[in-house]
Order: sequence, then structure tokens, then C-alpha cells
Amino acid sequence: MTTVALNKKYRPQDFKNGFVGQEYTAKMIDNALTQGKLSNAILLSGERGGGKTTTARIIAKGLNCEQGPTSTPCGKCAYCTDQLMLINEIDAASNRGVEEVRNIKESLKYSTQEGKYKVYIIDEVHMMTKEAFNALLKTLEEPPSNVVFILCTTDPEKLPATIISRTQHFKFGKIPVEKIMSHLKEILEKEGITDFTTDALRVIAEHANGGMRDSLTLLEQCLLLNEELNAENVYKVIGTVDHTLYLKLLLGMNNNNFEYTLALAKDIIYKGVQPKYFYKDFLATITNVILRKIYTSHDKEIVSQLKNLNTNTLLQVSDILQRDMKEGFIELTMIKLFQIDSIKSLRKTDIKEVVSKKEETVSPQQPIVNESSATTEVPESKTEIQPKDNEIVHSLLAFKVFSALA
Repeated sequence: MTTVALNKKYRPQDFKNGFVGQEYTAKMIDNALTQGKLSNAILLSGERGGGKTTTARIIAKGLNCEQGPTSTPCGKCAYCTDQLMLINEIDAASNRGVEEVRNIKESLKYSTQEGKYKVYIIDEVHMMTKEAFNALLKTLEEPPSNVVFILCTTDPEKLPATIISRTQHFKFGKIPVEKIMSHLKEILEKEGITDFTTDALRVIAEHANGGMRDSLTLLEQCLLLNEELNAENVYKVIGTVDHTLYLKLLLGMNNNNFEYTLALAKDIIYKGVQPKYFYKDFLATITNVILRKIYTSHDKEIVSQLKNLNTNTLLQVSDILQRDMKEGFIELTMIKLFQIDSIKSLRKTDIKEVVSKKEETVSPQQPIVNESSATTEVPESKTEIQPKDNEIVHSLLAFKVFSALA
């Protein structure tokens, strides 16, 4: 038994509803369509999952709908269901040469019913060859009156200027996190799902990187667990960890505690996080700290203790992370971070000196707040982290050698 995927089930069907985060672009296309000001050559550009191909299909249906031209196609007539084969979708990634463009130009000779349009949707158009663009150029400049070309791309910079200048260009930006969260909540309510947390929706929205399709796909994966939709379960599906652990890495650096910081970094990797995501998520956390984009009271408590890490130091940390991201040697990166002058000059502070001395084992996912002192406790590496002892010893030895040479 199969079901319709959420990203297809809740795909917008017209320009009046459903285009979350792309309202201005949808409004411009809506007006151009209803006022008869739509060009024969249209370019839709933006991040993946932003609604480009969906928009192209709605335009194609709206132009030929029995009630059209309209921005709200009925979706039921022979034209909307494309029974008359007027809509042609072409994947430029696999049809990128001159021969394919010649085939398109050849098909233009066949006329359509009066008042109807033959629509060509070329997806990932930036993948076409230079020769193919040259072959398409004249057709875009003077297309037949009953033909509309809709070019979709995630990388408009790769398109020749001569192509862009001959199109009506509509841009799709990244969808804000809050709007994605709101839309996901609305969909869950429609699906009759109430066992979810706001934090889980935020993690999904942030991981989608501004794309609604990616957020719906991830949401559907998380629902397959048949458990509460909370942040912890979402992290497991994504294959990453709570960003609180990255804040604790900064706290270890703030206290010049190399042993703790290295052990925590290793623990993150042992949880299954790929090195490239380690660097990416660490950079994202630093960015949020600099911009003060802190969401929970626990996070704010940790950030309040980062008194030794000013913006300049955090930017230096970011530079090292970006340079080391490709190689992915976590241990070497940690050593480099502790060679930053503003961190190296700090008096080494044991974690016990800045947190409560209560001895209890805690999960690295959940920081503990001491209600009496309102101080976030950062667990010692012995209680929270159990990396391989030999690896730690070797890393500490390398760190001492590196420090001596410096």
C-alpha cells in the first residue's frame, strides 16, 4: 500500500494559496497572468524546493485552462490534466545538447488549438551546453505567439547574459524558518497529528535551509518513527546532535580546557555525525552566538558564560573551521583553535570552577540548570564522555608538542 507524499499532497495548486514565503513572487506572476502581461520566455530561479517547478506547472495550466487565462486553474479540464499534451517538461541535466534543442524547434512547427499555448518547461536549464544555449537563443528572442518557454534553475549565474536578458525573470528566495514552522504545524493538524513539539519543527525548518519541499520530506521521515515528534528524534533522523553540545565546545574553549573540549568533539563524532556536518553545525552555532539568535533558556545560560570569547575571537574560530572543513581532521582543528592568541593566553580553568560541584552523570543532550545559582552545569568528560583513552592521550601529546613549537 502506498500513500501520497506530503510534498505532493500539499503542493500549491494556484497562486492565491499555498506559496508560503514566496508571496510577492506569486503575486507578481498572478498579476502578469491575469492581466495578459506574461512573456513568452520566463525564467524562474532560486534555491531547491522553493516552488519553481510547481510555479511553472501552474502557469502552464493557467494559460490553457478552459476558464483561463487564469491564476486559479480548475485542475479538472482536459487542458489542466494535460490530456492534449500541450505541456512538455524537459530535464536539461540529461537533455542538454544541441540535438535536443533542434527537436524542440522542430516541434514548434505543429500548431495548437486557437487561443491555446504549447508550454515547454526546461528544468535545471543551467546544465545545458554553450552550443545548446546558442541554438535556443533565436527561438527565445522571437518565439511563436502560441509558445511559452519556462526556464527553471537553481544557479542563474551560470546562464549566459544573452539568455537572461531575453526572459521575464522571477526570483524565489529562501523561505524563513518561522514560516516553514507555521506551515508544518498547519499540515500536522490537518493530518490529525498532535504529538509534536515546537522545537522539533524548528530543527526541521532550520535543516531544510529555506526549502519547503525538503522540510516536508524530512517531516515525513520523522513521522515514520511512530513516536513523539520531538527535537531528539529529529536529530536522530537527520544524523546530527543538539546544538547545545556545540555551545559546550565553546564553553570548553572559553575556559581553556583542551581535554574537555577534545573529548566532547570526539563524542559528537562517535554519535554518528559526519565530519562535514560537524564543521557546518559548529559554524552555524557560532553564527547564532554572534547574532544573539538564542532560543532556549539553557542556551542563554551557556552563552552568558562565554565572557572570554568576544566577536573577534569567534570570527577567528570560524575561519579555522572553514579552512579545515574539507580535510575533516577534528583533532587537528581542536589543536589549532587552542592556539588562537586570545584563547591560548587564558588561565586554564577547570570546569568545576565555573559550575556547581554536584557530581552526577547527565546526558550530553540536556544541560542542567542549577536553580539556586542559575548556572548551567557542563559535565566533566569522565561522566559524560567515554572516548578511547589512547586517542585522547595521543591528542594531548600532539597538543603539547604543538604548543611547544608555537
